[in-house]
Amino acid sequence: MCGILGILGQSNSAASAYRGLFTLQHRGQDAAGIVTWDEQESRFHIKKGLGLVSQIFDENVINSTPGRMSLGHTRYPTSGANQLSNVQPLMCSRPHGLALAFNGNLVNYLDLRRRVRCKGQFLFTENDAEVMLAQISLFMEEEAFAFDFEKKLSHSIKSLMQIAKGGYAGLLQIAGKGIAAFRDPWGIRPLLWGEKTLASGEKEYLFSSESSTLKFLGFKNIKDVSPGEMIYVGLDGTFHSEILVSRNHHFCMFEWVYFSNPDGILENVDIYQARTRLGEALAKTVAPYIKSGELRPDCVVPVPDSGRIAAQSMAEALGLPLREALIKNRYIQRSFIMDGQDKREKAISHKLRPVEGQIKGKNLLLVDDSIVRGSTSKRMVTMLRECGANSVTLVSSCPPITHPCTFGIDFPTKDELIAGDRDNDGITKLIGADKVIYLPLIELYMALGKTNLCTGCLTGKYPLNCDEASEFAEWRNEQKEQKLENNMPIRE
Repeated sequence: MCGILGILGQSNSAASAYRGLFTLQHRGQDAAGIVTWDEQESRFHIKKGLGLVSQIFDENVINSTPGRMSLGHTRYPTSGANQLSNVQPLMCSRPHGLALAFNGNLVNYLDLRRRVRCKGQFLFTENDAEVMLAQISLFMEEEAFAFDFEKKLSHSIKSLMQIAKGGYAGLLQIAGKGIAAFRDPWGIRPLLWGEKTLASGEKEYLFSSESSTLKFLGFKNIKDVSPGEMIYVGLDGTFHSEILVSRNHHFCMFEWVYFSNPDGILENVDIYQARTRLGEALAKTVAPYIKSGELRPDCVVPVPDSGRIAAQSMAEALGLPLREALIKNRYIQRSFIMDGQDKREKAISHKLRPVEGQIKGKNLLLVDDSIVRGSTSKRMVTMLRECGANSVTLVSSCPPITHPCTFGIDFPTKDELIAGDRDNDGITKLIGADKVIYLPLIELYMALGKTNLCTGCLTGKYPLNCDEASEFAEWRNEQKEQKLENNMPIRE
């Protein structure tokens, strides 16, 4: 679940890309990169590294980097080790000079890798973005429409969509030409675009994983790239939009529940309002326990920051006080997307500090956005009990996550999920809470106001055939074991 952006317009596009990446840092904090096309020197400028955006780039250098079009990427690895060779954007020289920023996962990565190798392409990484880039490159070389660039481009990306299975959004920068934005035919992964009019009267375009990036940089007319759509904007002022492949739309519900910034809009649904409705639905779910006397909560405690909006609306609906009994250290990174369980657990200890006066002797309703592996929930419950909580009921604004995600969120196997093979009693016992209450699935649909969602991780029913995902998971575990043997960095 990376963050991507692409901008075409002003001569200092890299500066805007750099600023925009800060709004996407929450989507990936392992690495970042920016690539810019320099028209004067007819070359790419690229800078990428491991770490946070603020650690990788020199603002003065970025501000002086020329080029009217740039791509940016923040990395959350789900395929390939966390090492520099896997950091995006990735580039290749054939046939025009291409750079790709990619968000998502290819379920049939191994099959696509075999196809590419059979065509004589050598791969340098274990990253599915490189396979996608190589496949686009091959299709563009094979296309017969040599003198019609736009037709060659659209045919190549359409050919990719017809063989690539998964949830993805991509931005392709073509040397001397422009930027192509495309989204998987099921619309699982997000991609939005907007425009602004420059002083010269020309249009500037921005593509991003989130609408908050577009608003921050002053772009208007913000729209979603449609499922299966390709939008091409050229340095010569060309604008071309086309639906290449049409499938049933299934957008990832986890974007509203957790991943996206709350100040954004996705698929015409306000994220803040969606999380508010999730909290109201939680109140309906919890209310019968309070009415029967089974629960006698003194206050609602949000897990900062992603659980706060739902916790607030839930507290208001139940007529209970909201208490910030867990204080977040703003200098600690987002723990869910960290590379490894040991890092996630340490981050929770450093990130959240209890306010004992708001905990001791209290019956607490602890509200989180979701419960995935359960170890961080267990750590929080333990922390509250150590501070003297009388009881702790953990409430989740997401239904139980019982199946792996194969489309870009890093829980690829069922056995790492706390709800994968446990009932509610087993989950409650393992976490150490007095009770665990999940939002019912039907309430999730109602709160988001949509039925065409990807809820494969909740139901095991995916929008496309995922049989090849098991082969990929097996290969991934083999890679992990090899890296452990060789003492190499791995992505958990």
